[in-house]
Order: sequence, then structure tokens, then C-alpha cells
Amino acid sequence: MSGLPTELLLAIFGWVEDNSVLFNLRLVSKTFDAVATPFAFHVLTVKEEISSVEALVCLQNCGGAVVEAVKELIFKGSGKAMDYQAAGLVRKAVLAAFSRLRKFRNLASLRLELYSFPAESATIEDLFPLLFLQMELFSELAAHPPPTLVSLTLDNLIPFDTHTYVEETFQHIFRTLKTLRISVLSRVYTNVESNRLFWASSIPHMLRSARECLTSLTLLSDQPVGVGPIVHLAELHFPSLVSLRLRHFVLDPPVVADEHSDHDVLAFILRHGATLTRLALDECAVYGGSAGTAAYLRPWHVVLRRMEAELPALRSLELTADEHVGRVARPLGYLDLNAWDIYRRVGFEVGYEAEDAVALHNLMFVVESRRKDGIPEHL
Repeated sequence: MSGLPTELLLAIFGWVEDNSVLFNLRLVSKTFDAVATPFAFHVLTVKEEISSVEALVCLQNCGGAVVEAVKELIFKGSGKAMDYQAAGLVRKAVLAAFSRLRKFRNLASLRLELYSFPAESATIEDLFPLLFLQMELFSELAAHPPPTLVSLTLDNLIPFDTHTYVEETFQHIFRTLKTLRISVLSRVYTNVESNRLFWASSIPHMLRSARECLTSLTLLSDQPVGVGPIVHLAELHFPSLVSLRLRHFVLDPPVVADEHSDHDVLAFILRHGATLTRLALDECAVYGGSAGTAAYLRPWHVVLRRMEAELPALRSLELTADEHVGRVARPLGYLDLNAWDIYRRVGFEVGYEAEDAVALHNLMFVVESRRKDGIPEHL
């Protein structure tokens, strides 16, 4: 097999998914080493553990083909709570390793999964080490930026506003991105003012920095956002945006009928009608005000009709219901506020179900027809 042409070896090794097999192949011969190395080190996964971070540092010191092979780095936060001393030692090691990401000259994708134990089991003592890691890691990336990235995932962020988000060196990381995914755990950290500032200021700063090249955007929240807290979207337009996924966003019209409201999520979506081919709305809803007096100024059938008319390139639409709230599990959710000013899914009929169903059927029919007719996607 060692006598096979390099092109054929590349094709064969490309099918090997088990990294341990690739590492063993590197030991067979110099030819196998040269062919297997790019596959073996293409994706690196680093855990929030001293031993894992030390292994990353060793790779950074290797030089040559190994560091050249690294294209994607995945950081997985701890799956268990740590005391302050242990968390501090791990954090120090992580920051030192991330200050040297430029060693991986071909790094194009960075995935930070900052929190992995169940949110409902977290205590305030669990959160502070995580928050320190998040803040200091972002500061480290601002001080020592990674190579030019095309994909960035920031999963399970705690919504804490910090000056790092407005620093030029941090925003520069976003400028070349084609794919950006941000998920936020508001349910874990319930400081209302911090949550408000994070969505109103920090998120827009990141998004504005990414607007030139972005083709795919995913924004996920574990609590309703878009009205309270407000996400300022007025100036946001991504000329090349093809794919958009939102979770727990409220498609609420402004109090005054003004199409240029800076927090109108629907207006933000429709602004990308010329390029948007894929749209996913997970557990999104229409908001109507306080329980008992809720008035839905822009029900779902109005939203869906506008999407049909103003998203001419749309070829894929996903609407996902919140299956855990209310007696009615449906993709077209409605929200009101309870007596404690907390968003509540309306689990009963609101009077628009028939019109909503017709509008949804019509929109899905149009989208499916475009796909079948072979309308080309924007790339």
C-alpha cells in the first residue's frame, strides 16, 4: 500500500474518521506520515482540563506540518463545577494557550463551547469561575487575535456586558467571518440589567463587525429576546446573508407603526430578502402585552404573508414549536406577560389560528415550489 500514488492515499485516508487510526498510520512510513498528518490534526478539541490544555501547548511548539494542518479548534468548557482554586489554575493554562493561537497559521474555524453542565443545576458559585473564564478569554483574544477566521461559534455565553466587546482588536476578529453562531444562557445568569445591556449593546457590536462577509448567522437565546431585552437591529444588514436561524426571538411590531423601529425582528429578517434562502425560527413568537389585555397588533398570519411577499429567494423554512409550554404545541407561538412581568407562552387559542394556518400553508407551498423549480441559491 505504501507504493500507492499520493493522490490515492489522500483519497483513502480522507475516509478515516478515527483519529487514533490516523495517528497509527503516521508511524508506518514517512509517506504515510506526510499524508495522514493533515487529516489527523485538521480539527483539534481541547477540554477545560490541565492535561488537555498542555497537549495543545505541545502541538503549538511542534511547528512544521502539524501546526500547518490545524484548521479548526474546538474548546469545550467543563462538564462539572470546580472550586475557585482549581478553576483559576485551568483558566491560567487556557489563557496562555489561547494567547498563542497564531501558531496555527491556517486556523479558520474557532468553536468555544463555554458551558456544558445543565443550566438548571448551576449555582451562583458555579457561575463566577465560568464568567471569569469567558471575560478573560475574550480579553486574551482581543490582546492576541487568532489568525483570520471564517467561522466562529460562541456557545453558551453568559450575558454580561464588558468593554472588551467594543475594543477594535476584538471586533476585528469578526470582520472576515462567513459563519457566526452565538448562543446565550440568560436563564443561568438572571441579572436583568446585565442581560439588557448584553443584548442591546454587546450583541449588536459583534454583529456590526461581521456584516461585510457573513453568509450564515445563528442567534440562539434560552429566553425570549427582541422586545425585553431589546436587540438593536436597525443598522444591521448583511449583504451576502444566505442562512439565518433565530431561537426565542419575539417578532413584535413597534408600539408606533414605524417600519424603521430599531428592534423590529421581522424588519431585520425582511431586509435580507434578496439573498436569504434558508430561515429557521425556533420557538419564536408574537408578543401582545400583559395577560388579560393582550392585543396582537401583528399576528402570525400577517408575519407569514409578508415573508411570502418579501423573501423571494427563500427555499427552506423551519418553524419549531416550544413543546414544553402550554396545552397547545404549535410552531406559531404567542406570548404575553404574567403578573410578574415574565414572558409566558399562550397555551390556548387566541382567535387567529385559522388565518395563521392558511398563511403558513401558503408560505410553505411557495417555498417548496421554489425548491422544486430549481431556483438557484445565492452562494
